[in-house]
Amino acid sequence: LQVGRGSTISKKISLIRNTSRINLSITDRTVQGSSTQQEPCPFDIYITADNSIKDAANLVPDGSPVVTFLPMDLQTDGNSYQIRFRAKQLIIGRTADIIIDDVATGKNIFNENIIDIILGHPEYNTQRDLDREDIYELEFEIERDPDGYVVKIIISVNGWDVEYIEPTSSRFP
Repeated sequence: LQVGRGSTISKKISLIRNTSRINLSITDRTVQGSSTQQEPCPFDIYITADNSIKDAANLVPDGSPVVTFLPMDLQTDGNSYQIRFRAKQLIIGRTADIIIDDVATGKNIFNENIIDIILGHPEYNTQRDLDREDIYELEFEIERDPDGYVVKIIISVNGWDVEYIEPTSSRFP
C-alpha cells in the first residue's frame, strides 16, 4: 500500500467475501406426487443473523443487531420448493439461523444455525473454508406424520448429507 509521496505501509488485507448465496431446496415427503395446480408454499422460511455490522477491523462487534433475511425468490413444483437467499458473510462463532415454520399451524419446524450445519461437512472446518465458498446448496427433506408432527428431517450441504434429525414431540410440537 503506497501512501503519499514515496512512503509505503505494509499491511495484511484479508480478501474475504462479504455475502453468501444460500439456495434451499425443500421437499415435503409427506405430500405424494406432483400437483398440476400450483399450491402456495406451506412453509414460511427466513434466515436471522447477528452479523449485520462490522467495525473498521472487519469484525462483528458484540451486541450486533439481529437481521432477518427474506427469500429473494421462491419457486414451487408440486411438493418441492426452491428458495434463494443472499445473506451476509457466514462467520464462525456468530449465528445465522434458518427458520422454517408451518404456515397452516404457525408451528416452528426447524430453527438451527446454518453455520453449524455447514461445519458438519468435511470440507468446511475453518473461516477460510467458509469464505472460499460463495454459494451454498442446502437440501431439506421433511416428513410429517398424519397429525402434522415432523418425524424426520434430512439435510444435505452441497451434495453431502450432513444431518439427519428425528425430532421429538417435546422439541418440535
